[in-house]
Amino acid sequence: MAFRGIPEKTDRVEHGIIIIRIVSGDYASGVSWKQASRVHVLKSDLRQRFRAMPDADSRQNAENHYYAALDLMADGKLEEAVAAYRRSLAEDPAFTEAMHGLARALQDLQLYDDAIAVAQRIAELDPDDVLAHTSLSVLYQKKGMIPEAEAEGAKARVLGWKQQLKKS
Repeated sequence: MAFRGIPEKTDRVEHGIIIIRIVSGDYASGVSWKQASRVHVLKSDLRQRFRAMPDADSRQNAENHYYAALDLMADGKLEEAVAAYRRSLAEDPAFTEAMHGLARALQDLQLYDDAIAVAQRIAELDPDDVLAHTSLSVLYQKKGMIPEAEAEGAKARVLGWKQQLKKS
């Protein structure tokens, strides 16, 4: 029996084995309809999750634009840095480091609504990202949205405590 959507250990192990076999191309035909149905669902889930993964060239281009943006930020060329961060994200839309940089550059340009949208996207991609919630707290505060700022600050603190507890 699953508890709150978490399959029992035997089901998790079986799913893991199926996923490994699917990815390695070693899933034999001649499985039962129940196993075939499970494989179909898992394949569909894998396609959904890995569809947006960049290829090696795209990731390298994203990193190149990201490092160029960092240099531009250091030189105080904020508008150019924003453009470079956006080029990085065009290559790899899930590159959260570039999103953090973009949010900061937009904040420095006082484009708070745009920065908030970027920080919210980071929090969607990685709900446990302490910096995303901290950024949202700062941005909301700058806009005078004090209750929202306090809520995001509280999330950031709780996540930070959880991470510290995991390390101990």
